[in-house]
Amino acid sequence: AFQYASSLEKVDLSSASITYLPDSCFANTMALSEVILPNTVTKVGSSVFFQSTALKSITLPTSLEEIGYDMFNGSAIESISIPASVKKIGSYAFARTRSLKSITIPDTVESMDDYVFAESALTEFTVPDIEIGEYILFNCPELVKVTITGDIDVPRGLCMGNTALAEVVIEGKPHTVGRDAFTNCTALKSITLPRSVKVIEASAFDSCTELEEVNIKGRVEYIGDTAFYLVGKLKSIKVTRALKTIGDNAFCGCVSLENIDLKHVESIGEGAFAECHAITKVNLKSLEYNIPANAFRGCLALEDIKLSSSVREIGNSAFLSCALTEVKLPESLVYIGNGAFAGCDLLERVKFNELLEEIDDSAFYLCVK
Repeated sequence: AFQYASSLEKVDLSSASITYLPDSCFANTMALSEVILPNTVTKVGSSVFFQSTALKSITLPTSLEEIGYDMFNGSAIESISIPASVKKIGSYAFARTRSLKSITIPDTVESMDDYVFAESALTEFTVPDIEIGEYILFNCPELVKVTITGDIDVPRGLCMGNTALAEVVIEGKPHTVGRDAFTNCTALKSITLPRSVKVIEASAFDSCTELEEVNIKGRVEYIGDTAFYLVGKLKSIKVTRALKTIGDNAFCGCVSLENIDLKHVESIGEGAFAECHAITKVNLKSLEYNIPANAFRGCLALEDIKLSSSVREIGNSAFLSCALTEVKLPESLVYIGNGAFAGCDLLERVKFNELLEEIDDSAFYLCVK
């Protein structure tokens, strides 16, 4: 209706009886600074105030049931009160609201869709115990604290890219920390995961370069691909016998990691501990089938390994450039991959078994001792 009305400054619909605001009706109204809506409006279309760059505040009707997709995306909203009538907040509703510092979600809201507050100026946020979409706080550069309530899982991409985030409080009982949940939160130094957490999905803490402490209270069973990739200051992580699976590159590049208990782990992915320069010993007594490629590549201090009696294969570059001096290969082993122990220049003794069928190229290349 008024899209691109560049000189429009004020709209007063208080005496109208409209129940619906159509798509983009006030979008790209660069001068619009005051809007009065009637308490008859129950529904809105998408992008209603999209890029309304002069609109700093608005009173929403107490009849409104849903804040629509893109409703205030790119607007100048500084503060807003969400009425108790609202049940749903649509995707990107407050995205790129770079003046919005705080907001309270009323208990009546039942769901929020994806990217609701992405790239906004929020400084603190409490995630309510409702149906939550993905990446709702994506790349909020001023966000310093997030509190997660209720029993909902930590959503996918919840705080991805929030480089100022220093405090995360999990008050509820989530089962899963979702994929990308805290990726690239470079100010986060510690986090406590409650007893309820069983799964840490892929890239959950990827590139959290200042993360030093992960306090796992419960029995995590699964750590996904790149979950702690390039978390260079992490020195130790306490896990229990419940942990069975560690994904590809899960701890790759954790150069300060000194200790992790793997003796009950049954499966690790490719590159799971590659470039973990501080690890000195590894117990893989429960590992099934094989040690994958690059699993401990570049673990420069690794001098002691205990291998499972069921391991059949050691993958390419699995122990490349480690500090091993002696290796006892299990009776079950049939294959040693390309470069598996290459560059282990301190390696003096290897005990082979009778069932070994193949030693691939360069398996012990540059093992000068």
